Amino acid sequence: MNKLSLTKSTFLGTAVGITVTGITSLGNLFAGLPFAPFILFDWLARLLHGPLITWAIDAMVAAIRGLDLGPTSEVAKLAEQAEPPEILACTGCGRRWAVDDGIYLFKAPQQ
Repeated sequence: MNKLSLTKSTFLGTAVGITVTGITSLGNLFAGLPFAPFILFDWLARLLHGPLITWAIDAMVAAIRGLDLGPTSEVAKLAEQAEPPEILACTGCGRRWAVDDGIYLFKAPQQ
């Protein structure tokens, strides 16, 4: 098995992440199922160190105010709701790289 190129791995991983986001979005819309990106985001927020979360929030508020994007509470809420699907797409990309590298390492010729 050949190792996929970085471009193909990135595309496939992102496609998987976007597909999972779309499927869970449809499940949420039609069946009231939980939306996976929000569950992932909630888990990640509980897992990460408190000062890191505080720094991220402070940086987001500073960017909103510095760029004068509108009322901070409204823009921050919109940004907060846009983050989970993006994170899921990026983890799909990273997961694909990890799988490719793992396959490459296990299939490497023994010397």
